[in-house]
Amino acid sequence: MAKLIQLDETFYKIAGMEERAVAGAPKFGKNGIHLSAALLKSYGFKEGESFKFFAPEAGKILLEKILN
Repeated sequence: MAKLIQLDETFYKIAGMEERAVAGAPKFGKNGIHLSAALLKSYGFKEGESFKFFAPEAGKILLEKILN
């Protein structure tokens, strides 16, 4: 894409290009796990929604929306 922009001297917009990249891994610390708002949004959660957290096996984390 960068090469095409350079050759044509035209800016090309790609769907989703303006969205922020999200790291795929949660951060683990001494106080527990941190799931960023951007990470949760990328999985379809909206601000204010509640969810249950499960760790059924090593290396897996499951989030289940709580429907009100």
